[in-house]
Amino acid sequence: MNRKEFDSLLLRYLNDQCTDEERVYVEAWFDATQRKGSELDTLPDEGLQEKLWNSIEKRASIRTSGSGGWKWVRIAAAVFIFISTALVSYSVYLKTSEDKGMAVIPSEVPVVRISNTANVIKEIHLQDGSNVLLHPGSELTYPEAFASVREVELTGEAFFEVKRDPAHPFLVHTGDVTTRVLGTSFLIQAYNEQKEIKVAVTSGRVSVLSKSLESFFRFWKNKEEFILTPNQQLVYNKDYKTSTKQLVSQPRMILPNASKELVLTNEPVIKLFKALEKIYGVTIQQDEKVLANCTITTEMTDEGLFERMDVICHVLNASYTVSGTTIIVNSTGCSN
Repeated sequence: MNRKEFDSLLLRYLNDQCTDEERVYVEAWFDATQRKGSELDTLPDEGLQEKLWNSIEKRASIRTSGSGGWKWVRIAAAVFIFISTALVSYSVYLKTSEDKGMAVIPSEVPVVRISNTANVIKEIHLQDGSNVLLHPGSELTYPEAFASVREVELTGEAFFEVKRDPAHPFLVHTGDVTTRVLGTSFLIQAYNEQKEIKVAVTSGRVSVLSKSLESFFRFWKNKEEFILTPNQQLVYNKDYKTSTKQLVSQPRMILPNASKELVLTNEPVIKLFKALEKIYGVTIQQDEKVLANCTITTEMTDEGLFERMDVICHVLNASYTVSGTTIIVNSTGCSN
């Protein structure tokens, strides 16, 4: 976190606009700065210190009472030590990664920079056997020869088909977002003029990391590294530095040899939902007790997943919503 981001965090704290995790961070940090021998070098000015003390003391008195009023803050300090240690370790990791050519392409390595100024998609064949479809108005930068880590930098939009090589991970850098894969196909949209970066997976698995405080807290709290599987995408907001995991707008069939046609005659709808889960690699949440007596007769040809869900729910007089990467079916059931 740089000084500008830290100052912004302090102001959000004073205005009571922090998340719970950020509030713990600020209060523990400030308590740590007041301890004798503190080696923290990020200190607010004297006026801001007084405001922070007043604000922190007020909140601490609400949470606790009596002589133990600072007990909560001391506990938070322990949390802070854990978080700050992790942040330092993470920063060291990034620095080490840069030194090893893992975070950015080393300046001394000859690079190839391809800008697509045409109105059609440009196909690029990388020396490792991977292919990139570079969209108009986009630019791809990569070394003439890959080292232990295969890495490229993208501005704009591109579809990647990465040749599988577990010993040599493939990294795509797009500003604050880094996408890491071993072998898969995925689409990245990262135009400078747009407020969002999108990573959508077609096949395989990718790991997406965003370089923000909010993302770090999310990793620490939920132990999640934004692992994406087919038909999932990550949307990163540049302004708010937040990431959202969701389904792509048009999920594709991922089950090998799956037929586009679905002809059903009095089939249990629960069986149909489970089949769609396998075909598209998605999660469909339903109440099996409520739907136990529901059957369906229909014929589908080349409809997409959501069109099929529309048809099914229309027949059942039900509805569905999409929450993150899960489709949730809402139904009152069927009569015998």
